[in-house]
Amino acid sequence: MPEALHGRAFAAYNTARNTAELGAVGAGGVLVGMVGPRTALLAAGLGPILAAAACLTALRRQLSLDQAQPGSTLKPGVARTARRAAS
Repeated sequence: MPEALHGRAFAAYNTARNTAELGAVGAGGVLVGMVGPRTALLAAGLGPILAAAACLTALRRQLSLDQAQPGSTLKPGVARTARRAAS
């Protein structure tokens, strides 16, 4: 990424993170009111675990697709990045 875009990328990341944090606080309050604190805490703990498992599955699937491309001499994960840069 060009250095001129680092500030924009950082701002976009912080915007997304802050939006997610504010949404989580609001949703957490509603969830505690609906199901109680124990169940809300369980849901808050299981949510990131399920999201991580889904992302890991998607990442492994993408890496296996990158490796399976005929004639690819790129390392796993690099092929996708190279395809993006070429388009």
